[in-house]
Amino acid sequence: MKTVYLILSHMASVVFGYLFITNLKYSFELSYLIVMSLLLILFFIFLIVSVLNFPKKPKPRSLFYNSYSGKRTKNEDFDKNYSFMNE
Repeated sequence: MKTVYLILSHMASVVFGYLFITNLKYSFELSYLIVMSLLLILFFIFLIVSVLNFPKKPKPRSLFYNSYSGKRTKNEDFDKNYSFMNE
């Protein structure tokens, strides 16, 4: 589902960016400024949505090993040397 949102937001940002650039002219009419500011806002909204939906890197595994955990892999040599901790 995130892939669909990513593709749609990229397409929408390209469309609104294209519309903004093609309608760009030097004018101070109020209606023109409102339309162009709305196009610019929509472009940035879809750009932010595409950045937020971009796949993230997987979290690296921890380098620390908890040897006293109940889910740990059993190590007989370790358990022999430190048997007082298992009581």
